[in-house]
Amino acid sequence: MSRVFLPIGKKAHTPYHISPDGVEIYTIEELCLYVVMQAELLEEQFVDPALFDFIRTRLGLRTLSAELSEQWEAGRSLAGFCELLLTKCDFLRPDELKDVIRRIRENEEADEKEKLRKKLDRLRANKEYMALIRQCSLMLGRFNDGSDEQAPLRGMLLSRQAGAYALLFYYEPAAKLYQEAEEAYRKAGLTEEADKALQQQLLCLLMLWGEEKFLHYVEAHQRLVAPSLLARERYARAVRDMESREGAGHLLTEQEMLELRRDYERM
Repeated sequence: MSRVFLPIGKKAHTPYHISPDGVEIYTIEELCLYVVMQAELLEEQFVDPALFDFIRTRLGLRTLSAELSEQWEAGRSLAGFCELLLTKCDFLRPDELKDVIRRIRENEEADEKEKLRKKLDRLRANKEYMALIRQCSLMLGRFNDGSDEQAPLRGMLLSRQAGAYALLFYYEPAAKLYQEAEEAYRKAGLTEEADKALQQQLLCLLMLWGEEKFLHYVEAHQRLVAPSLLARERYARAVRDMESREGAGHLLTEQEMLELRRDYERM
């Protein structure tokens, strides 16, 4: 049997913005839904004084705001805070609530790198490429001391950011970022990851320049000759796969790329 939700509080005239996701919240139900949908990705930064003020003033839920604020200041965990919010709003069935809180708690206990990987994977799976790019930029700013210790993480962030640009058909910045990722991986002694980043860089350059200019570039850089063969093979295979698909399989035109890019940038 379906549940019936009775809205509580007001709908805000101006939304509460959750950064860096860019999500706009107008009601307490939307806030609860955000918690449920982002259970594996929530971090403590989600809770701040501005959130309590939004609940108290724009939603008119003074008692709820006061209770949440009091419990948070008393040292309640993020999972405990979300459990209190969802319980007070009667947003989930007991079994659903238990599962959501378990996911939040598991994320709280994970190390920072694992949390970051999960978040980036989720953004890519949802095709939220601009959000992925922003998240990588934010984290690269935090891990930009140039130390060998941070090199593997930096390589991963640069590679994920490059992939997002490539999926938006921005091949030039993608190639540059893959080059930086390769350098970071080699600095960390991660040869396999570095070789993969190099392959992706060459594939982006091939997409950007076309065959003739790409070959001239490779001939001027002897270390790229062998890797370029694999990149050209992957490119040719992608073209064959596209052309062999049933229906109107073809490489995208510039206009089609532009239209897809606009769609993804709105996500």
